Amino acid sequence: ACTVDSCNAINGCEYTTLSNCCGNNLCEAGESSSSCPQDCLAGPFIINGGTGCGGGCYFEEGIFLDMEAKGMAISIDTITVLLFPNGNSDRLEVWTRSGTYEGNGVSGWIQVADVSILSSQNFDFFAVPESDFTSVLIPAGQTQAFYITVNDNNVSFSGILYQAGTGVGNVHKENSDIKLFEGQVAQYPFGSLTYAGKIVGSFTYSREIAALSAAPTAAPTAAPTDAPQSGANSDPIILG
Repeated sequence: ACTVDSCNAINGCEYTTLSNCCGNNLCEAGESSSSCPQDCLAGPFIINGGTGCGGGCYFEEGIFLDMEAKGMAISIDTITVLLFPNGNSDRLEVWTRSGTYEGNGVSGWIQVADVSILSSQNFDFFAVPESDFTSVLIPAGQTQAFYITVNDNNVSFSGILYQAGTGVGNVHKENSDIKLFEGQVAQYPFGSLTYAGKIVGSFTYSREIAALSAAPTAAPTAAPTDAPQSGANSDPIILG
């Protein structure tokens, strides 16, 4: 561990982060992506919410979910979802907002992807090209909401596949960087929240590495000299 922990009855517990310690979420002088990947390797990484429909999948036009960045800031760079498209005019949309989706309605959402999908991709995993996805920065310790949905233009019965959840807000998947929570499904666009659901798909992300360089050394002072300084006056000073 890279903390010094102390507890008392007055102040409770305090956790002081140690410097020069691999695992303190700082890429420090002397550390590298090979010697300390947990601090210095930026990515890309993947947190996988499901690789298929083992145990059964359900269908809905969209899903809301929350994600939390743990010890360091992360950047969500694209997503992959399991699709159920029926029409060739369908589009996959991804929206996001800071904080949780619960209780926030339709306010504060920003669209970060809007891409065409085809009926031939039925029951296929679809990765949004990074060039079509605006990266989403999540500060350390903060929650970010996502709304992933299919716009079928009311001409087909399309959506994404998900698995039944155990409870809204329960942790679905977790690694050293991210908590991915169970969400709720809804119709397009921004429909009423219904069943608890677990996304079948993944998020590709990178770490926002906090890099520390070696502390600068003080410049050496000039060596003393016995020579008189310019402008010095050798005349005595008379007091009184």
